[in-house]
This record gives sequence, C-alpha cells and structure tokens, in this order.
Amino acid sequence: MRRRQGRRWTGATAGAVFALLVPLALVAQPAQAADRLAPPHVLPGLDPARLPAGASPSTLPTGNAVRDFGTGGLAVGASLGVPAYWTGSAGARPVAHAVPLPRGWTGGVVNAVNADGLMVGDLTGPGTYAAFAYQKGARKLTLLPGGQSAEDVNDAGTVVGSDRSYEGGTTGLVWRAGALVRRLPLPGDGATFYHVAAINEAGTIAGQAERVVPGDGSAYERWENFPVVWPADGSAPVELPRSGAAGLYDYSQVRDIDAAGNVVGYDWTGPWQGRTPWTWSAPYAGAGTAASLPAGTTGATLEAVGPHSGVAVGTALAPGAAEWEYDTHQALYRDASGTARLLPPLAEDRTAEAYAVTDTSRAGGTALDTNGVAHAVVWRHADRVAR
Repeated sequence: MRRRQGRRWTGATAGAVFALLVPLALVAQPAQAADRLAPPHVLPGLDPARLPAGASPSTLPTGNAVRDFGTGGLAVGASLGVPAYWTGSAGARPVAHAVPLPRGWTGGVVNAVNADGLMVGDLTGPGTYAAFAYQKGARKLTLLPGGQSAEDVNDAGTVVGSDRSYEGGTTGLVWRAGALVRRLPLPGDGATFYHVAAINEAGTIAGQAERVVPGDGSAYERWENFPVVWPADGSAPVELPRSGAAGLYDYSQVRDIDAAGNVVGYDWTGPWQGRTPWTWSAPYAGAGTAASLPAGTTGATLEAVGPHSGVAVGTALAPGAAEWEYDTHQALYRDASGTARLLPPLAEDRTAEAYAVTDTSRAGGTALDTNGVAHAVVWRHADRVAR
C-alpha cells in the first residue's frame, strides 16, 4: 500500500532554502501559529555532478518529488529526474541518495517503498522503460521481468505494476523476489486492462480497467473506465461502480488502497474539465462517494491514503481557478473525519501537489519556489498546517 501517485537544484541552494525556512518558523510566537504558517520543508536535491553518466538533470516537478514514505525518516521519489531517496527526513538533516542506474538508463522515479526499505519504480532510457526493485543501500537494482512500471510494494515484498510505463497498459503484473508470479485477470464483458495503482498489506490490489460501449445511433462510441479490485485470495476481480455518469470522457481514476480495502481516487471528466475526489468503501456494496473539497475550490483529486487512519492527500484547484492548468494546483490534506483543507505552498501563488501521506499526517510531494523551480517537499505536520 503506497504510503505516498519534482525540480532541479544543488546542495548549495538547499542550504540557502533551509536557512530561510527555519527563521520563518521561529518568528511566530505560539507553537500552533508557527505550524500553521510553516511552508513545506524542502528536501536536499542531488548534485548534477553526482548523477549517473548519461543522465540529464530535469527541473520538471515530476522529476523532483516525494512519492512515498518508509520507516526511520525514509522518503522516496525523484530528484533531478533520476530515482532517489532521502534519509533523515523525519527530523534530522536529510541526505539525498541516487538509486544506482544500470548502464544505458538515464532517469526514472521511485514510486513506493516498504517497511524493509525495498523500493520499486520505473526507469527511463532512450525510447524505453523498465520496472525495477532496489533495496536501500544496495550497489545494484533489479530489473523486474516483463514490466515497464512498478507502482507499489507491500511489507511482504509483493510488487505490482504493468507492462507499460504509463496508464493504458495491456497487462497488470505481480512480482515476488524479483520474479514474475502473476498476470492479473480481468472482469468479463470485453474489459481490457488500464492501470494498477496500489497493493495493501493484505495483498488486495486496486486498479482500473475499461471497455468499449458501442454507439447506438444517438450517442458516440465511448470508453467506459471503471475501478477494479483484485482480492488477496486470488479470486475473481471485483468490478466497482464507476464514479461518474456515463459520458464520452468520464474516467474513474484509482490511486491508492488502505489496509481495510477502501479505495481512493477521483472522477475525471476530460481534458481541462472537472476532477472530483472519490472514495470506494469496502466491501463495495454500493456506489462510491464524492469526497469533500477544500473551501473555495471547485475540483480536486485524492492521490494517497494512510494505511489505517483514513487521512488522505491529493491536489486541488486553487480557490478561484476555473480550469485544471498546472499553475493552478494546490496540495490538499483530508483528515480522518473527511474534511479537506489546503496545504501551504512553498511560495505564494505557486503550484504544490501532494502524493504521499502517513497515518501520522506526514505528507510529501512537490512544490515550486518563487522562481518557479520545483523541489521535493515534506509537510511534517500536515494536520496542523492545512487551512
């Protein structure tokens, strides 16, 4: 189950940012006021000189982001466009580490990590992709056979992903100990695979499938995208109710699953259109429900849920924004009662997104500074700083 789905800067820049952030937290007199004003903590980035040969430093938000949390202050994701992890990020001074890339691979991301420090993610190279697993501190990573994307890993070491590096793959895959052990079956009635999102500690897998709904003369042919849960006991996949009304562009996007089997994601109604945060509650007897939006916002996503607490994070439209353009994004935090609030950005009127959360309300993601440079960030007390 994903505890969590960035840009470029040097160690010198990191030091300067920390020097600015610490005094800000000390200015406010009451401790609670300091928490509420505190921006996310920037994690140190990789030095371009330390990047694997052939890697090109990326300053995009997707290349500088926290995607998941492990134990002992471990955070994982991407820095300068390559798979990376941070130690000491729970309180001690964080240190950035690059995952060693095999020859010929130039970038990628760590999508998830388990309690034993086993990381999984995607590699990129010239026109190619690969799924990988990597044990924290090891000298080499392991390429996972048949896969181009590894999305999640649980504490038993079971890895889930697909044979494509982006949503729209053809087969969901399961690996154990570096070996491919299962290809995920699909519901009947012409369903095709779309995406694997996450696995929880019980071994239940959440993702998506789709099917073509023919036109009838009065309506266009459309793709019907719907949530799927693959039970831990290996029984037939369960098709969950779709999040929205049937339409030409109306997809049920699945992002994460908690220990009880509750699934989070969002309803997507097409390019530049709405996103409604959504939850599907186990045992899926009825339709899922729309989650609350932060005050003043008109659309949002849920990207990750805590394993046991029900807290979640995602991305919302900034108050007053009408369309889902990138520079209108703000990170959100949903507490256990279901109330959603916005997390403070790194700089006023700059984008921030959240992809990872723990049961203790530590959130991670990406945020732009005043110059528009993206950084991997952590909100150490998301429950206190959200507003």
